[in-house]
Parts: sequence; structure tokens; C-alpha cells
Amino acid sequence: MTVRALAGFETVRLLRHPLMLAGVLVTLVLLIAYADVSGQLQTFLLMGGLHTVLLGTTFAAGHRIASRSRRAGAEELFSTLPQGARTRTAAQLLAMLAVFPVAAALTAIAFVVSDAGSGLVITYAGARRVPAFVELLQGPLAVVAAGMCGVLLGRISQAPLLAPLLAAALVVAEVPLAAWGQDSALRWVVPVANGIDVDQDGWGPCSPHSSEMCSPILGFDVTGMTWHLLYLVALAAAAATIAVLIRPRPVRTAR
Repeated sequence: MTVRALAGFETVRLLRHPLMLAGVLVTLVLLIAYADVSGQLQTFLLMGGLHTVLLGTTFAAGHRIASRSRRAGAEELFSTLPQGARTRTAAQLLAMLAVFPVAAALTAIAFVVSDAGSGLVITYAGARRVPAFVELLQGPLAVVAAGMCGVLLGRISQAPLLAPLLAAALVVAEVPLAAWGQDSALRWVVPVANGIDVDQDGWGPCSPHSSEMCSPILGFDVTGMTWHLLYLVALAAAAATIAVLIRPRPVRTAR
């Protein structure tokens, strides 16, 4: 069986995985819940903020899939097959690419629901802006990169609680770094970066529909977001390469 054929089976397993289904369901709930918020917040959601939960569940699902054979005690059986561990890992990594259209579809739905094509109201004066294409790409790319990092973790450790804990820590880290850390360069380290530049010293209504006080927008770092997309691609490629090159641990046979 070739890597491509095996990737087909892994793709079906991934898309049916309970963690993936839960991530998509929660994202849809968030999409509906935030359908009528301020344009400033909608902009961040379309940048990838909407996919934060899906990012975490994809990471955890990638770990579960990559560590499946060892957790099931089937590594010795699989070692007798013509397809080695590296072939199976490559198939699991290819399966992660199937998450991109899923996340992209969720972004497209959010784009239509928020009527972003007509421009989102981002200032109290009523100024409108249509999110840039590179901003819309961040969410789907971040989800794929997280999934491949999850596969890498699964090749390193099969500890069942490790991936959920790291996924939760990643989601929690997004809040201070992406939502509140616009003045810090660390905001570009997390998968979903915030490319909105705001005035941290001046607080005021961000749009006519906002009931909360927030900082006025100074601009949008589209160039920084473009570099961040390249960072996500490099992160995914590095994780995939290391996961494939890792030597499988020798199987212990009973004496």
C-alpha cells in the first residue's frame, strides 16, 4: 500500500475523530455566538481567532493518531508489515492537509455571516475594512501546523494527558499574547497572531455596535501577517520532517 493510499484511510479516521468533530462543533457555536459583535472583534475572529479551539483539538487528535499503535500494543504487529513506521507517519501527516479545507470552509461561513465582504465597521466614525486574504489564511494554516506538531509529539511520547495539557496551555497563551500583547514581538510566536495595531493608551468605542470600551485601531500589519504565514508553513514542514525522520523505538519482544 502506498503512502497516498494509506493517507486516504488516515484522512477518514482523522475527520471522524471525536476531537475533530468536537472542535468543528464548538467553532460553529462560536461562529453563531459572535455573529453580531463589533467589527474589530469580527476582524480578529476572521484572522484565525475563531479557530483557536479547533487548533487545540487538531493538535490533540494528531497526537492520538500518531501514538495509536503503541497505545494499542500493536507496534510489534505493524513492524512485520511492508509499510514501516515512517510510511505510516507520512500518511498521517498527509491526512492533516485535509483539515485545511475544513477550517477554510468555517472561515468562509464566518466571512459570509459577518458580511465582511461589504467591509467590517472598525471605528466609531463608521470606517469599514475588508479583511486581507493573508489574514483569512492564518486560521486554516495554523490548524494544519498544529495538527502536524501533534503528530510529531505522538512520535515522541504516547502519554495520554500530554497533548490535552499542551493544547490547553496553547489556547490559554493565545489570550495574553494575541489579544492583549500587541506591543510585544511574542504575539507572532503563537499560531494565531493578532495583526491589528491598536492605541494602548487611548481607550474608546471601537465601533457603533460595540457596547464595550476598546482601543482605537491604528492600522493592520499585513506585512507582519504575511511573514507569520511563512512561519506557520515552516513550522509545519519542520514538524513533518522531524516526525518522519525520527527512528522508531525498537519493539520489545517477550522472552
